[in-house]
Amino acid sequence: MSERKPSEQMMLAAIVQCAKEAVISVNPEGKIIYLNKAAEDLFGWKAEEVMGKPMSIFASDAREQKKQFMEAIKKGGAQFETVRKAKDGREIPVLMTVMPVKDEKGNLLFSSGIMVDIREQKKYEA
Repeated sequence: MSERKPSEQMMLAAIVQCAKEAVISVNPEGKIIYLNKAAEDLFGWKAEEVMGKPMSIFASDAREQKKQFMEAIKKGGAQFETVRKAKDGREIPVLMTVMPVKDEKGNLLFSSGIMVDIREQKKYEA
């Protein structure tokens, strides 16, 4: 990853924070390191409540969803439909794009999941 000026980093952080899509980032151990405002709104958790917790708190089927996430990272990224769990237990269908972020040596720094709520689309499919 190339060095960015602090002003560029701040601008990129602001864009992600204000995005309409839910963004959750995890470290290589699967612990949450970032949650944007859209993710807070969609899932009902505040960022400070989930920092350092396993990504599995959002999983309705933790084992299967970890497998999907890890396969996507190995492929260098992927997009798939899945179901995530909100704080109140509701299951929310999402279209998730998983992207690993690596350093110049290919070491995994973190991974991000960008999620779009597809509940409305699912209503019309039924």
